[in-house]
Amino acid sequence: MAAIQAIFLDGHPAHIAKAVAQYVQSLEGRLELYFLPGYAPELNPGGQLSAVASAATPQEASGAAIAGRDKGTSVRQQRRA
Repeated sequence: MAAIQAIFLDGHPAHIAKAVAQYVQSLEGRLELYFLPGYAPELNPGGQLSAVASAATPQEASGAAIAGRDKGTSVRQQRRA
């Protein structure tokens, strides 16, 4: 007996096409499709990674802190002050 495979999909038109439904039916239960809600950023691992990466990015990378720092001092020196 073959293992059941599961695929998680969004609502893209190609994913909900009749041809896809017919193909899944032809597999007689060996493939299960699970559809994500229309808007669910908490279920999107790429979105979660992006949020973590931007939170971990130093403020200096955006240029905001560099523009406001004293001339002649480094960001590290300003942090110590």
